[in-house]
Amino acid sequence: MPLTLRSRGSTGLPVDASPVKPETFRGLASSEAARVRVRLGNGSAELGELFYVEGSADDGVVEVEGDLSHVSALGRGMSAGTLRVRGDVGFRFAAEMSGGEANLEGSCLDWAGAEMRGGVLRIRGDAGRGLGAAYPGSRRGMTEGVVLVEGRVGGDAGLLLRRGLIAVRGPAGFGLGRDMIAGTIVACGPVRASPGLGMKRGTLV
Repeated sequence: MPLTLRSRGSTGLPVDASPVKPETFRGLASSEAARVRVRLGNGSAELGELFYVEGSADDGVVEVEGDLSHVSALGRGMSAGTLRVRGDVGFRFAAEMSGGEANLEGSCLDWAGAEMRGGVLRIRGDAGRGLGAAYPGSRRGMTEGVVLVEGRVGGDAGLLLRRGLIAVRGPAGFGLGRDMIAGTIVACGPVRASPGLGMKRGTLV
């Protein structure tokens, strides 16, 4: 079975789960995976204190389940493998990923897929602001990859997009594709004010 992390519901403190991505656990037994440390509030904790850990990531697949609304940065920077998440999550889901596949069966907060450099990100629910966008102060948003969202997205999706594809089935917030330099954005639902404001090249449909 794939490496599976099931939330214990043991804390309401914010968790920075940046290490939770397939390449972190390659070659590790579940007992070793449980000792990987993540940020918890102002300190840190072992994964085993926050999740029930079972299985192995030898096949490159990691699954995360439960109440994850306080857990941010799942899959951040991942470069290979498959991450499957069931439940609503916090900020920066699969941000800065460069490869692999991240699947979310739920909704997420801001900066999902921000500054992506490759891979495929699928979100079955809604996404917050800054989907596939550049972080504040950065000049480079998403540069490669594919983002697919079935629900709604917040403002500034695709901000400073350079390459890649973003497709949204539900409503899109203000500033969709703002300042995009290249790439493609497809919006299938209603779009709020100022789509494509300041765009230089690329395709906005």
